[in-house]
Amino acid sequence: MVLNSFISRVVVIWATIFTCYFAINISDIIVVASELEKEALLNTGWWDTSNNISDHCEWVGITCNSAGSITEIEFFSSHYIERELSRFNFSCFPNLESFSMVQSYLSGSIPSQIGALSKLKFLSLSDNNLTGIIPPKIGSLSNLMSLDLSLNKLGGPILSTIGLLTKLTYLNLSGNNFTGSIDSILGDLTNLEHLNLSSNKLGGLLPPELGNLKNLTLLDLSHSNLIGPIPSTLRHLIHLTFLYLSHNQLNHSIPYELTQLVHLDYLDLSSNFLSGHIWNAIGKLFNPRYLNLSRNRFGGSVPSEISNLRSLYVLDLSYNSLTGNIPSQLGEIYVTQSLYINLSHNNLSGTIPKSLHTVYYIDLSYNNLEGEIPIGLQSQGQQQFSGNKGLCGLVDRGFSACPSLTPSKPQMKLLLPFHDLFSSVFTADLVYSSSISSSSSSVVAHLAQELSSPPRIYMIAPLHRRAPPF
Repeated sequence: MVLNSFISRVVVIWATIFTCYFAINISDIIVVASELEKEALLNTGWWDTSNNISDHCEWVGITCNSAGSITEIEFFSSHYIERELSRFNFSCFPNLESFSMVQSYLSGSIPSQIGALSKLKFLSLSDNNLTGIIPPKIGSLSNLMSLDLSLNKLGGPILSTIGLLTKLTYLNLSGNNFTGSIDSILGDLTNLEHLNLSSNKLGGLLPPELGNLKNLTLLDLSHSNLIGPIPSTLRHLIHLTFLYLSHNQLNHSIPYELTQLVHLDYLDLSSNFLSGHIWNAIGKLFNPRYLNLSRNRFGGSVPSEISNLRSLYVLDLSYNSLTGNIPSQLGEIYVTQSLYINLSHNNLSGTIPKSLHTVYYIDLSYNNLEGEIPIGLQSQGQQQFSGNKGLCGLVDRGFSACPSLTPSKPQMKLLLPFHDLFSSVFTADLVYSSSISSSSSSVVAHLAQELSSPPRIYMIAPLHRRAPPF
């Protein structure tokens, strides 16, 4: 018993000594790490230390955890001072979760050291002057949820290592000089909600694997030199709200399956080589607010079903080869008071429906339209109706005069009276003619005196209006 008690005391003593020693060293390690982080910030020369704040956790844009280690850096400067990104030692920030340096006049390339930030969740270096390629080490950021490298001068291919960032929900590489085709491995980023690769120097086909990104709400691949058809697999993007594929070289017809995107609010397919007819189902299966199919090769008529798009405020079908009449149902769109319609540069014919008179803005120029422009639209100006030889309107608003609106001189004509058999009252029909002058009233009075009784009563009445019996 004595031996057991002794052994227990020895164990407790050694445990206490070890715990105290270990705690002291852990504390020292934390202090040293914190000082290393501070030193790394100072070495960049980016932070203003003139206010003599010694604790770097209190510096602008710096957030630390309870142990004093930096977890967030959000740097922004309105002063033009070029900053070389290589001066930032990423390996000194093991607990960094968010790194944002937007519009900070960064230059140089993205260093491979960035792959050491194993806890990083948010990385934004947008709107700077970064060059070079995306380092392959970026694929090591396994916890990354948001990556924004937009509006730089980065180039080369979009590396397949980005496909390893399976936790990404936001990816924006727009406004750079990336080349090559869109790698199908991006289809593995099934958590993506926002994908923007627009305004690059890409090419090739749209990979059908993009249809795997079922959580996408925004897909922007505009201004990317893409060719070929729009893959029908995009119908699987059931949460998609924004689809921008404009300013490419996409061809063939629009897949009918896109009408299954019931949450689509903004659809821009303008400036491509798309052809065929605009689907009649366009107003039945989805309800966008912005619909731009301009500068393509669409033919056929404007589907009247567009009037079912009750939330529409922009409809642009200009610069196509549309034919037929403008459907009067367009004036039934609910938001007519703020509706923008552009049907210019087509082959539309017939008259302008009067139901469009309340449309906020309309451009019907360069078609084959004829007849009178609805009065409510003439105030928008002549330019929106130019290029139509048969249109007319009010001369004082710059339009050609309509034949039916040409004024004529008042004319009068005296017709012989006829006898009303039931009332024994004589009436007269009088219409405008040049056969009688303004002194017609004296002529009528003279005739009334000369004619036998019962007296006949005559009236001067407007054109085509029958005088009531007296």
